[in-house]
Amino acid sequence: MDLPFACAVQTGTGHLQRKTPCQDSTAGVCAENACCIVLADGAGSRSDSHRAAEAVTRALSRTLAREFDSWYALPDDALARRLLTAAADAVEASAPGTEPACTLLLFAVARDGRCLLAHLGDGAILGAGNLGPVLLSGPENGESRDVTYFVGSAGAMQHLRVQRTLPPGCHTVLLCSDGSAAALLHEQTRRVAPAVSVLARMTATLPRDTAEQYMREDLDRLFRPHTPDDMSLAVLCLDPAAAG
Repeated sequence: MDLPFACAVQTGTGHLQRKTPCQDSTAGVCAENACCIVLADGAGSRSDSHRAAEAVTRALSRTLAREFDSWYALPDDALARRLLTAAADAVEASAPGTEPACTLLLFAVARDGRCLLAHLGDGAILGAGNLGPVLLSGPENGESRDVTYFVGSAGAMQHLRVQRTLPPGCHTVLLCSDGSAAALLHEQTRRVAPAVSVLARMTATLPRDTAEQYMREDLDRLFRPHTPDDMSLAVLCLDPAAAG
């Protein structure tokens, strides 16, 4: 299965000034029967959370793309539990002793059109389709906008959302961290910026390396004025002809 996808990350001005690692991570994998994109944003309070985010995106994108059927067969609660366990196990295997303190945004689709969306924490999952850009899953914060839920948080099971359907005509799914969401999703109205459709078209029509380079440039030039935070995007087109 070969669907176009693109991933991009830019370090936020706050991290650049403090000379600390970017805590956003993205990954995408297309296997024989399914494709998967994953985005994770490490906790700002943990200096090693970039390691957790990277381990989660790499492991889950590969696993969901290669083993989609077995994951899809699980009931929602069991699927959520397995995702959290797999994410925590990936962090421990990659960076022993590191807390799995990162958000989780995931989208996987099979050759026959079955799909899975999973979302824990802030950031957003957006869609582009025949009727324009839409919000598929919005950010969830804790007691304040500066607090959110992570893979290793108490109560993560209760806050991890699982969806298995897309709106009719949705041809592209976009994952974004809270830094990117600052430019793509209006906080009060939850209206999605038209730029989502532009990102979909870019992913569908350009070679991946080119699309990712343009996305990094857009994050640096257009998104950065909206936030001091790290910024990341992961985009997967289900119907390149419609997206283009």
